[in-house]
Amino acid sequence: MDRLYDWKGNTIDITDESLSLQNVPADSYAVGERFKDIDVLGGQNCKIIAHPGYHVVAHENTVEACIEAHNNGFSWIEIDMRPTSDGVYVLAHNAKNTLYNNGTSVYIDLSESNYADVAGYTWDKDGKYPLATLQGAFNAIRLFDMSVICDRKAGANADIIQIAAKGSALNKILLSYPTFAAAYAERDLLNKYPYIPIRVWPGDPENVEQLRSVIHNPIYADTNVQGLNNYTFSTPLSFGIPFIFSGCELRTKDIWAPLASGCMAATENISFLEFKEALDIDVSVPIKITSGQTSIAVAAGETVEASASSDGKTMAGNVYGYTEDMSIARVKQKTFGLSVSMDIVGIKAGQTNLVLFTISGAIVKIPVVVN
Repeated sequence: MDRLYDWKGNTIDITDESLSLQNVPADSYAVGERFKDIDVLGGQNCKIIAHPGYHVVAHENTVEACIEAHNNGFSWIEIDMRPTSDGVYVLAHNAKNTLYNNGTSVYIDLSESNYADVAGYTWDKDGKYPLATLQGAFNAIRLFDMSVICDRKAGANADIIQIAAKGSALNKILLSYPTFAAAYAERDLLNKYPYIPIRVWPGDPENVEQLRSVIHNPIYADTNVQGLNNYTFSTPLSFGIPFIFSGCELRTKDIWAPLASGCMAATENISFLEFKEALDIDVSVPIKITSGQTSIAVAAGETVEASASSDGKTMAGNVYGYTEDMSIARVKQKTFGLSVSMDIVGIKAGQTNLVLFTISGAIVKIPVVVN
């Protein structure tokens, strides 16, 4: 990883002196406001993320898309990255792509190509959007004081950390992991950089608890909006882990907006201002929750149905639920909104509470006994 490139593909010389000047906070918690753990019900403080770059204006996963994100109000972006065969990280979602070499289309596999052979290739026939190096993207991100979710499609997060360190961008990145178990496997690496936040796809509560016990990095759970209606949604929620939602569409904002600490547009051309408007949630409305049960009894390995509703007429009135101890019972939430339906699954004998809540702060606890 000694060869680094600027955003135009030119070689950058890195010296030991420049490495010593990397922008890394001396205190692992000194990053402060940029990466602080926010309330899981912190929709008003949501990070609005251009994914992947501001692809509405420029080709996705290019330096130009990073620049356009800045020009259009975003301070956060998400980009995909993978190494070429000689270890140079470039921005690309897939290994196999159709690129252009001086206007001629070329079908290549980046994982089997040396960077020198594809440097200068573009994503478009007119040559406006060159294949970008990760180092080039980091340079742009530093220039515009942006933060970036690094969605690694191949390679290693250790490499991404090294490139960020050499580019003085360690306090700008958020790393991605496919599972909590995958992050746990790299606990030694993460403990060297406890100020770097990570994004993890929701998993079993045992893995979440295990990970939280061995690392101090800020953790964000990521799930596609269409994946909300299953029990994995309540796993991070019960641990107070804030959510980053992918695939955000304005037509589904009543689902993701109240709980979002970060949101990305993947399936619609949503502008920064449209996102901001979607997150303008009225949480001042007093809400009451009515539960269909005063207590719940379920046998281990069995499932019972629970229901609840609120008298609110806004997104602040949507009811959500989770169990406090998910090793005893878990929630499979089937519907969201002013009226909810959920399955309570008994895991092992014991007692816990089903917590029902709304974004406005109303909370009801229902005792759950598993026999």
